[in-house]
Amino acid sequence: MKLNRVGHFCLPLVGIVLAGVGWWYASTLVPDLPSPLKTWEESKLYVLEPWAKRGEMDQGIGLLAYYSLIRVAYGFSLGILIGTPLGFLLGVSKTMHRMLDPLIQVLRPISPLAWLPLGLVLFQKSEPAALFAIAVCSMWPTVLNTMAGVRAIPQDYWNIAKVLRLSRLTTFTKIVLPAALP
Repeated sequence: MKLNRVGHFCLPLVGIVLAGVGWWYASTLVPDLPSPLKTWEESKLYVLEPWAKRGEMDQGIGLLAYYSLIRVAYGFSLGILIGTPLGFLLGVSKTMHRMLDPLIQVLRPISPLAWLPLGLVLFQKSEPAALFAIAVCSMWPTVLNTMAGVRAIPQDYWNIAKVLRLSRLTTFTKIVLPAALP
C-alpha cells in the first residue's frame, strides 16, 4: 500500500524529469531549440508576475489566461443562445428536423481550427473570429442535446397538451421546457 502511494507521486515526477532531460539533450543537438534553463530565464517574468501588465503585448500569464477565459465564456454563451432555440425547434418540428439535420450532420464534425480561418475571412479581425469559432463549436452539442431532450418527452405529455387545448406558448412553458430540461 505504501509503495503504491510512493509510485503515485514519484512516477509522474520521474516522467517530468525524463521529459526535461530529453528536452535538454535535444537542445544540444538542435541549435534553434532553446534549453529548459534558457526558456525559464526568458519566461520567468510572466510566470512570477502573472497579473502584471507592462504593455499591450507584454502581460503576465494570469492576465492572458483571464482574457482567454472571458473570450471562451462569451463564445460559449453565444453558442448556447443560438443552439438552444434551434435545438427546441428541431426537437418539436419533424419538418425542420428533416430539413436541417443533413446540414447539421455535415457541419458538426468540422474541426474547431477549421472554423477560425472562415471567421477571419468573414470578420477580418481576430477577436470576432475567435468568438465565432468558439460559438460554432459549442453550438452543436447544445443543439443535439436540446433536440434529444425534447424528443425524449413522453407522448403522454403531448397528448395532455392536446386534450387541454394548450396554446403553443403554454405547451412550451408548461410541458416542453420542464420535461426537456433534465
